[in-house]
Amino acid sequence: MTFIDWGIVVLLIGLMTWAAWHTTRYNRSVADFLAANRCAGRYIMGVSDGIANVGAISIIMVWEMYYRAGFSVAWWALVMLVVQVIVALTGWIAYRYRQSRALTLAQLLEMRYNKSFRIFCGFVLFISGTLNFGIFPAVGAKFFQHFCGLPKDIIWQVGPMEVDAVYLSIMLALLAISLYFTFAGGQITVMITDFIQGTTFNIALCLVIVFVMWKMPWADIMDSLSNKAAGESMIHPFRSAKTEDYNYSFYLIQALIIFWTFMAWQGAQGYFAAAKNAHEARMGRVMGNWRILTQQMLVLILPIAAYTMLHNPNWADMAAGAHQELNQIGNETIRTQVTTSVGLRYLLPVGLTGALSAVLLAAFISTHDTYLHSWGSIFIQDVVLPLRGGKPLDKKTHMRWLRYAIFGVAIFIFLFSLFFSQNDTIAMYFALTGTIWLGGAGAVIVGGLYTRWGTTAGAYAAVFGAIIIAVTIFTCQRIWPDLYHTVEKGRVSYLQLDGANESELNSKYNLEGSAEFVQGGRFDGALELDGKGYLTVDDFEGIGGTDARTVSYWINVEKPGTVLSWGREGDGKQWTMSVVRRVATEAGKEIETGVVRLDVGGATVTGNLNVMDGAWHHVAAVVDENRGTTVDDLELWIDGKFQERSKIENAELAIDTAGDTPVRLGTGIDGQAAFEGMIDEVSVYNRPVTRKLPDSDKAEPEESLHFEMDILKGLEFQKVSFAGMKLTVNSQWGMLYAMVSTAILYTVVSLLTMKKKFNLDKLLHRGKYALAEDETQVTDEPVKGLGTLIGMGKDFDLKDKIVYSSITGWSVVWGIVFIAGWIHNANTEGFSESTWGKFWQFYVWLSVVLGVITTVWFTIGGIKDAKDLFRTLETKVRNDADDGSVSHADEDDEDEGEAA
Repeated sequence: MTFIDWGIVVLLIGLMTWAAWHTTRYNRSVADFLAANRCAGRYIMGVSDGIANVGAISIIMVWEMYYRAGFSVAWWALVMLVVQVIVALTGWIAYRYRQSRALTLAQLLEMRYNKSFRIFCGFVLFISGTLNFGIFPAVGAKFFQHFCGLPKDIIWQVGPMEVDAVYLSIMLALLAISLYFTFAGGQITVMITDFIQGTTFNIALCLVIVFVMWKMPWADIMDSLSNKAAGESMIHPFRSAKTEDYNYSFYLIQALIIFWTFMAWQGAQGYFAAAKNAHEARMGRVMGNWRILTQQMLVLILPIAAYTMLHNPNWADMAAGAHQELNQIGNETIRTQVTTSVGLRYLLPVGLTGALSAVLLAAFISTHDTYLHSWGSIFIQDVVLPLRGGKPLDKKTHMRWLRYAIFGVAIFIFLFSLFFSQNDTIAMYFALTGTIWLGGAGAVIVGGLYTRWGTTAGAYAAVFGAIIIAVTIFTCQRIWPDLYHTVEKGRVSYLQLDGANESELNSKYNLEGSAEFVQGGRFDGALELDGKGYLTVDDFEGIGGTDARTVSYWINVEKPGTVLSWGREGDGKQWTMSVVRRVATEAGKEIETGVVRLDVGGATVTGNLNVMDGAWHHVAAVVDENRGTTVDDLELWIDGKFQERSKIENAELAIDTAGDTPVRLGTGIDGQAAFEGMIDEVSVYNRPVTRKLPDSDKAEPEESLHFEMDILKGLEFQKVSFAGMKLTVNSQWGMLYAMVSTAILYTVVSLLTMKKKFNLDKLLHRGKYALAEDETQVTDEPVKGLGTLIGMGKDFDLKDKIVYSSITGWSVVWGIVFIAGWIHNANTEGFSESTWGKFWQFYVWLSVVLGVITTVWFTIGGIKDAKDLFRTLETKVRNDADDGSVSHADEDDEDEGEAA
């Protein structure tokens, strides 16, 4: 980045630091530190809570998803957004949570169940939350290191470890800033600095999107997204079912998760109790969801622009540097996470690069200070203090303990990020760690706030059930790949091509010419070739004759050439796998692509998928002697999917490979057609791996992906098939299983153990238990008609009704669009990809316009709320007993809570 870009970053950090210092004077009690003493208005809540939940790691996660799935994701995400708005409009969970006046969720659970359950849930929630939080510093630091173009080759020796000094320094610096903001004034400081970050984020995002849409022709975007395999469309949402992980099922499950576990996740728990009253909490949630609704497409277009730049030939010159940088990243998970950020750095001009960097840095800090505040507070409020047996702490000691806990959380996430090796996408890691708590929390909270028959025994059953499911999924994800790799039979040669590790393998090799091992392979290192070198496997001459075989490898192609070969000249006597040039014409333009070809000598089989696109691709070719040994019987698999051959020459020729020459990588048997690019993970088996499993006679259905081919491709537990039976247990599905199972457990156990119905009116301060300071009624006129239908009450004034009705109407419109699109596709051939392309173009520009309007509107409203917050805190009389502890009014009520 340039001096101007860094200046923008420093300016924003300086502004937030000044704001943090300014708010310290208002932090005078535990309630101030934990929940801004319940004085926040709707606009500051909507912006601050929104950016706290859309931090840098969330943006990187979304970019990772959208880079893989494209616009199709946005369609299915609509159902999530509609659900979020419905939840906000109805006050689902939020209204009753605020009515209870609980400062933390676990405090609410003590009020509803009992103290032991509060301590238990506080501990489970703390463990789940801090594990989930554990990768935040690592992901954020890697993002800024790559986006800002900072050095990656400064290594420090820390004991037995080699540590990237710049990466380590970024983590420490950002955590230090986040800690200062949290320590300064607790939730007051967190909320004000988050508001500044959220406002500048909106402004910068709108500017960046306008530039991208002006700079990059829409036709280039559509051309790039159109080049996908059948069932993996990045434009047409109803042709994306085969998109790995992020297809329609992911979002339908996510919508259910949002509804059922709403407010169960306590990463931003300080905001849950910070509103002036229950009505303001409800309106703040409505405002926050409207902001997300208008912002979603703005976030989506950036990874799509990066994808276009990295895959479209018209942008090849700009993309070359980005590809080179990405290929140097050895860890596939990290490379996937930073792909969009690296691409954007090459795409954006000076000034906008700094603006985007600044607001993403702000988003990083906003999430970290909010999460540090939440998880540290939960540990003290819901684990430590209840274990003290109700002994009160004086105000200064209480806040000092809160700060100690927050600092302890910071140390944990720093060390976790430093040592933990992430092997899953961010979204799936979140789903897994969240399941520990969220899997059972929905049943506990919904049952607690909306039923009188829920019991403590039922609540324990739900939480324990979720823990068991989460631990089972985590264990299986870790051991499944290794377990099934050990039962693979018939591998007669295996080259990891990692350089230093090669001596441990069962094959000896020679590097010829300029061939070399480099980092940045598909898995760790790889063999890099520039057309002037190759590798010879001295002690392996391939598989000869008509014998069964499977040959697989990963390639990243720069220019066509031979990838692997053995045998000699003659009909049926060689085995040569290569990438050949093919010129395609799209929209009147000639585009150079590369397709896989298998030449057996006198006959060839050619695939139809472009593999010369700068990405890694898995290639496998199979001879199954039970099917036949002619060229027509050959199978070609790319990226784990069976390929329909675009061309077969001399199909009836019999395969009779000569096995008397060493296997070569990067050149043909004649030393010609040298390959340019990288090769990784080469395996040769003396059996087919695409028709039946080891020691099994049961063949799989033709349409099923084969279990072993998935293993061969390097997929893990998430999506495999076994003997024709689909085993779909990625972390997202695991969450669904946990929610359904624990809801059943909660209901059955509660009904079996209920002795007395619970007093919900007392918990929610209704009827004779109502508090005057929580009164929000503004009219005695009864609400009629549509107002009643959409959930408006007597606490809505005219402005509330206008805003509420408008957002409701907008949500209804998009709900109708979603349902109509689904019905149309189900009953007809559906819209064409070109029609969907025009729809997405309209949607992007609509989001830009609404984003600008929303930014201005919320900025003005938020500034007014901030002034009102400071005025209220300046004069408010503090109650030192309001520290999150629970006091039962009488023994009968306490017994009632224990019983039900």
